[in-house]
Amino acid sequence: MLLANNCWFEQTWRKENGSGKTRYEPTGLIFRKRHVYALGGRPVIYDVTEDAKGYLPTHQWWRIVNFDLRNENNIVDWPHEREWRIPHKLSFNSADVVLLFANNTEVNEFIKLCDERGTQYYRLVRGITTMESIVC
Repeated sequence: MLLANNCWFEQTWRKENGSGKTRYEPTGLIFRKRHVYALGGRPVIYDVTEDAKGYLPTHQWWRIVNFDLRNENNIVDWPHEREWRIPHKLSFNSADVVLLFANNTEVNEFIKLCDERGTQYYRLVRGITTMESIVC
């Protein structure tokens, strides 16, 4: 649901404020939290970067996401993302992932593209879901 909220917020913001860079698309890979945790993934630490560096050991600095509300003209506020990170390159088996698409039309386009290229990757993954099925 968090991804749905972020996508909705961004679309609403772009409508109200004109164009802007796209940060969220309702397309991606979904992993079980326990799987990411087993790979060394952890929730990020939201704090003023220099403050966080004062209490975290250097080998944990990869978890810091700047959070700073001091300057009203340049607020840095990301905790709504509830981000997790892994301190190294992510590698995974197809069976570890669920594919996420915006809707069934995109799923069908992906399957068609796979078939045209002679791969059936969509048969190897744990599952396929859509934002439409999660939100509606």
